[in-house]
Amino acid sequence: MTRITLQKKSKAGDGLYLLRFSAPESLQGQYKIPGQYAIVRTDANQEKPAFFAVASAPTEDYLEFLIKEAPGSAAEMVALDEGQEAECESVQGPGFSVSFRKGQPDIHMFSMGSGFAPFRALIKFIEGADSEHCNLHLWQAAFRLSAVPLLDEILEWEKKGAITLHLCLDEQQSGGEIPFFTGQVPDALEQYEDNLKESRLLWIGSHEFSESLKATVAKLGIDPDLLMTNY
Repeated sequence: MTRITLQKKSKAGDGLYLLRFSAPESLQGQYKIPGQYAIVRTDANQEKPAFFAVASAPTEDYLEFLIKEAPGSAAEMVALDEGQEAECESVQGPGFSVSFRKGQPDIHMFSMGSGFAPFRALIKFIEGADSEHCNLHLWQAAFRLSAVPLLDEILEWEKKGAITLHLCLDEQQSGGEIPFFTGQVPDALEQYEDNLKESRLLWIGSHEFSESLKATVAKLGIDPDLLMTNY
């Protein structure tokens, strides 16, 4: 078990927090692929550890987690003050080991809420590479604009052409200058005009989200088994 120290805690949206931890090189070295997750305890006596996807890129010298405040280990993580410690057992999982060179098929990322965390890691990793990359599409679901995780960061990526953003908001009808689709990701996907059959499709979210995505891509003539996740 390795101790990690909370360096910075910031609000990331409605009920969402971005936590940055310093970690020794031995632990950092376990994090090699965007989309991997850390096994964390806030207390040595905690019976079951929590599994949090790493939201920072493997090339950064800290570990960040995007956490939705909820009862249990998530609330315990969010309750930590800067300077306090948690215990990390390891960083593991297959992550998203995808080729992203320019000319490769597009990558479409489908996430809801804090499920954006591993895609943030992937986008930051790709953006930090010394080469042009393929087209990246982020389909992000949330109830409303204020609940979109790290919205300013996402909009900045879109502004500089790093990603194409497809915001899907369940409970918002209008939002000023920020364009979005009112409804759920599968509904927006059914209206999407480009052909996705040659694209790489990645998803993070609930079982229900997964099942609705699979049903939608099947309607579009795409094998649902092509949807990949990070575990």
